[in-house]
This record gives sequence, structure tokens and C-alpha cells, in this order.
Amino acid sequence: MSTEIKKRIGTVPCPLCGTICAVKVNQRNTLNYVCHTGCDNPGWAKAGTRAHEIISERMTRLEPLPKQQAAPAPVLKQQAAPAPAPAPVVKKMGFFA
Repeated sequence: MSTEIKKRIGTVPCPLCGTICAVKVNQRNTLNYVCHTGCDNPGWAKAGTRAHEIISERMTRLEPLPKQQAAPAPVLKQQAAPAPAPAPVVKKMGFFA
């Protein structure tokens, strides 16, 4: 079993006793919390699950989320006018060809 580095990102109330628990996230974006005051209730939620959404909604973040800058509008290139069709080649028939 390997130990992953976890970063504390916020707090959430314990669903059993209501005390404040620290929320940590690991490199795989899994949220973890443990109530250390008496009920010893652990909780975790993998990224992309409903539990992850619920904990994220209830969590008070220590640092606000960075604001995403609006992507610059794509620059549309003007299409060049299509080249004119080449003139048809006329074959001369007869004596002067």
C-alpha cells in the first residue's frame, strides 16, 4: 500500500455529529474527511461520483477557486476566393492542327 500526498482544501460538517472536519484531496482527486471528535466517521469520494458532488457542494473552501478566464474568441480566417477554372483546351482538327 502506497501513501499519497494529500492537500487540505476545505472543511465540511460531519454528517453524523455535525462537527467540522477537514477535507483533503489526493493526486487522484479523491476527497477524504475523518471526524476526529468522537464519532470517528470516515468519508471519501472518488472523482466523478455523486458523493464527490455532494461533498464539494457542502464544503467550505479554504481558498476560493481560481476564476477561469474567458477563452479568447477564435479568429476566423477569411477564405480566399476559389481560383478560376482553367480555360478549356481546344484541339484543332484538320490540316492546321
